[in-house]
Amino acid sequence: LPLHHIAMPMDAAALQAALLSGAPLPAAAELASVELWLSPNAAGSTALHLAARHGRLAHVPEDLFSIAAFTKRNSAGYTPLHHAFM
Repeated sequence: LPLHHIAMPMDAAALQAALLSGAPLPAAAELASVELWLSPNAAGSTALHLAARHGRLAHVPEDLFSIAAFTKRNSAGYTPLHHAFM
């Protein structure tokens, strides 16, 4: 994760990069935004998809644990729930 991403407020791209790289994530208060977790990347995957895929669901805010969030499909047709079992 580039150093400038750590010094700046977390955005969807920085969160996705941190989830992919295994980098430490900021405090929970900085990760509370629903939009931060549900903004898709170029492949249509959200940070929720990536957290599920990489075993980092402990960082996901509790209010995102809903049927709607876990049934959002990416461009390949996978949901975060699919990724959790891959």
